[in-house]
Amino acid sequence: MAGQGILSKMKGSLFLSPEISGWVNKKRQKTKNNANMILKIIINYSIVRAGSLNDDAKDKEKGVWDSMSILLIGGLDRMEKDYIHIGSKRGHNVKVYTQLPTRFEKVMGEPDGIVLFTGSVSHAMVEVALMLAKNRNIPIIRSHSSSLKALERELSKLEECAC
Repeated sequence: MAGQGILSKMKGSLFLSPEISGWVNKKRQKTKNNANMILKIIINYSIVRAGSLNDDAKDKEKGVWDSMSILLIGGLDRMEKDYIHIGSKRGHNVKVYTQLPTRFEKVMGEPDGIVLFTGSVSHAMVEVALMLAKNRNIPIIRSHSSSLKALERELSKLEECAC
């Protein structure tokens, strides 16, 4: 079989050469080892997470929120990533809309709070956000400034509101 290439044909069947079959077996073993390692990581994470569930309940009793979904309306296009970074540093999921997208009511989702930068937002976006907040009983915080410090200040207010 040597010298006949990677594949050889014997009695109507397709066989791998010994070099290739050895390589395939090594890959299979490596894949099994990787799968076992991933399984161990998942099990360890599950055990750690199960132990921290009680801590989460205690934190919520104290008023510490681990994650909120926050909708940020307005602001500057060039600072969108900075807004998201500030929110994620505080443990929140922040969606930023600096301009009016199509079907804005639909893409907004179900936020836990809304931060409205009134100095740099269209009237149409404000009207839709206010209607959403009123209908779904969502806290809304307004700020004329669209700076990062203003966002931190408004996030603190939202966190106090949510407790």
